[in-house]
Amino acid sequence: VGSAKGLGMSDLVFGESLTIDTGKVTNSYIINMFELKGTDLVGVILKNEIIILKGGRAVQTIKTEKTLDKATNLNTGQYLITSINHKTGLFLTSTGTKDVVYEKTTTPIKARSILVDHEHGVWMGGDEGIVRAGNTKSPVTLYPRIKTQKGMFSKSGTDLFITIENKVFSYNERKEQTTLIQKTGKRNNQNKKLYVSEKKDVYLYGKQIEKLTKSGAITKLVTFKTPINAVVAGEASLFISLKNSGIAHHGLTTNTTTDYRKNRLLSKLLPAGASSFFLDKQTLWIGSDESGLYEMDISEPESPKLIKHHTYIKNNPKSFSSSSVSCLAKHSELLFVGTNGDGLFLYDKGGFDKISIEHGMPSNNIVSLARSSDSTIWALTNGGLALVDWKNRNVSAVGAEEGLERFYRSQDALIPKTDGNVYIVSPGGLQDVDARQLYTNEYEAVVVVESVELIDKNNKKHTTGKDNIRSTHTTPIIKINLTAPSIFKAGNTTFSYFIDGYHDAWVDNGTRRYIEVQGLSPGTYTLKSKSYNSDGYESKNTASIKFS
Repeated sequence: VGSAKGLGMSDLVFGESLTIDTGKVTNSYIINMFELKGTDLVGVILKNEIIILKGGRAVQTIKTEKTLDKATNLNTGQYLITSINHKTGLFLTSTGTKDVVYEKTTTPIKARSILVDHEHGVWMGGDEGIVRAGNTKSPVTLYPRIKTQKGMFSKSGTDLFITIENKVFSYNERKEQTTLIQKTGKRNNQNKKLYVSEKKDVYLYGKQIEKLTKSGAITKLVTFKTPINAVVAGEASLFISLKNSGIAHHGLTTNTTTDYRKNRLLSKLLPAGASSFFLDKQTLWIGSDESGLYEMDISEPESPKLIKHHTYIKNNPKSFSSSSVSCLAKHSELLFVGTNGDGLFLYDKGGFDKISIEHGMPSNNIVSLARSSDSTIWALTNGGLALVDWKNRNVSAVGAEEGLERFYRSQDALIPKTDGNVYIVSPGGLQDVDARQLYTNEYEAVVVVESVELIDKNNKKHTTGKDNIRSTHTTPIIKINLTAPSIFKAGNTTFSYFIDGYHDAWVDNGTRRYIEVQGLSPGTYTLKSKSYNSDGYESKNTASIKFS
């Protein structure tokens, strides 16, 4: 019991008078009290402090800069302590062990009223209006000091390499900078692009490929008339893609070049240039943005053999159903193939499996790939970043709403970290994405038939009730409008429907919030509908409506 004279406890069962004195405090005027759910703790708000009680005794004192008066349970083990007179507040977290953890915060308005919605968002109302704060923390942290330019960076393992003003720097996953090469000497100014091999050998290329040493010395390897758009280096071999022209090989130990374009038979089997390479021991995987995926035996690189050109086979669901490859990576003994418009493919000896926007990918255009855990991989797409759990077909997306900023459309844009997180190389700096902060929206909405309209032959709409809905020759189309109220990524809510007596399976309606029905045989039908939130969680109910 709190009063203007202090605090006491009473045995409510037997109706005894105040029996326990909680002790003297600086100011005994009790402003508010609240229970910390799931614990035996009680918080008491005083003028300049908050007292935490356990068993009727003060066990912790939290000093406050300004007087607070309201406690809101956020239903996450956290409590927001605020005031109607100012914007200073406190976050309290009950850990269930020792002291209550607290942190200062600032509210967007002076809140007279606060509530927590079904999606754990916090609403605040006051003289300044109404605001809502989500319960999610951005998984993205930007480090603007690490600047890069398009084409002037490369990745090798967990390290980022950049070239600036005739110098080559590397950054490890702790963002520690190392100067690898102080000066790159007099080099071909057309060689603007950087490539670093798994052995950390540094190459610059344009129409010519140059290898750099730590002292800055330059070794010119080979020159072409056609621009080079991709390279990959192994122990003794360098494979080169010549833009829209073909592929060549340069022996690093023999210093000899084999131009596959000059082999008439081989050039017919290979693509006219590669969008990406992946070197796997004695196998070279070649991705083309025009003709798909190639697997080549390079045990004898001067005379390689095409193992297979992977293409779509009509009656084989495990075939490779894309003609445009954007990037390649190997992780957990699987080959991952990113495509331009067809999603992400996983390959093992059994064939290809596909993950696309149907599974929650932000886009089917894959930009870059990087490992995360044994069963997850990062995929950067035109629509944002995705953490893909390929075994369970589960995708967690990170977009602008989560704080993701612009990024380079480059195969090297994703850099893995040993803790399973990832860096994204961006014009504004290096973006660090924490997998632990990815939010899964588990809210199960309620889907409702919002309204029904009849559409006549002149496409004019006539609102009707939800009972006795009838399609006639003058109004042949029934439009059923749906809603599934939610707040977090409401625009990503999708719907499906099923008409009893007409459909054999549920129909995917995408994000469209209405269904138009026409052309059915005479009779009475029942339409059922479900909704799915941004992470694919199904609505807690199925809405239904009858029509004839």
